Amino acid sequence: MTEILFTESAAGSMQYAKSIKNTIGSSTTVIYMTDDGSEPTPEEIAEAEAKVERERRKRIKNAVPMEGNPQDVAWFPLNLSVGNISDPFSDARAEFLQSQVLCSDPHMSDVGKTMIESARQSLEKVLSSDGPLRIWTSNNPDELCGFCHLLTLLPETADIRVIKLPEYEVSGTTLTTHTGWGEVLPERLGAYLPLEKPLTDIERRHYTTIWHSLRRENGPLRAVVNGRLTTVGADFYDCFILRELEKQPQEFHEARLIGEILGRYQLGISDSLIARRIEHLISQGILTPVTESADGVLYRRYLRKQYCAK
Repeated sequence: MTEILFTESAAGSMQYAKSIKNTIGSSTTVIYMTDDGSEPTPEEIAEAEAKVERERRKRIKNAVPMEGNPQDVAWFPLNLSVGNISDPFSDARAEFLQSQVLCSDPHMSDVGKTMIESARQSLEKVLSSDGPLRIWTSNNPDELCGFCHLLTLLPETADIRVIKLPEYEVSGTTLTTHTGWGEVLPERLGAYLPLEKPLTDIERRHYTTIWHSLRRENGPLRAVVNGRLTTVGADFYDCFILRELEKQPQEFHEARLIGEILGRYQLGISDSLIARRIEHLISQGILTPVTESADGVLYRRYLRKQYCAK
């Protein structure tokens, strides 16, 4: 069984999930932050590390096994909800992906090329497979775009199974939502196997038709609107940015604004997409940088509102 995913984080989780049964040991990293910015004591750090390790061991103990091995995983980190999709495997697409990454880390060179090469190798693996293909998709724009796109490339004879991420899950008194498979813990992935369904011919025609339509339109963004993947304008997410911008003080940290948008609205989009729209607001005179980031990461700086955005 070849597992197919559409983000690097989801693929990494799946590879780990398929190696859990062979795991002898691993390391745990704890990032400890205090509300007032003070340094934690050695005792506080030790207590936090012990708690994280207990939780990790409990997750592994209760993990639902995934059969196979990490080599069974193929991934397509093409971020197809954003930008030109006329040729998703092209060098031009690699350059575009690189430009997206530069918003969050200008020191990551050739990441776009690496992402495209990973997708190309995964396509070769999938097309040469004579076994079933299990696709993990959701209403996350990138995952749903990747799903629709891939279906246009697979042979009609392919044995395709699909697992779609539920909108939410209820456990006791807790309701949990995820914006994509990358947010699901590796130890939990096996629990979703009962949701697997074969892809019917009519479903395949439906999703491939959607992709052909989106590709003809080739708009700046694709978003899930009322459950359907739709071409939208570049300013589609601006209303969420402006809504949260009103709540910020006159001067504020850009990363805090981005974090509040992603956390509050569960849009399933990247921080770099919001950062690029903030650059647009700066070009419009709505915002002005107060400080510059020392390491070149755009949103590690303070901004000032020039007037109340409505």
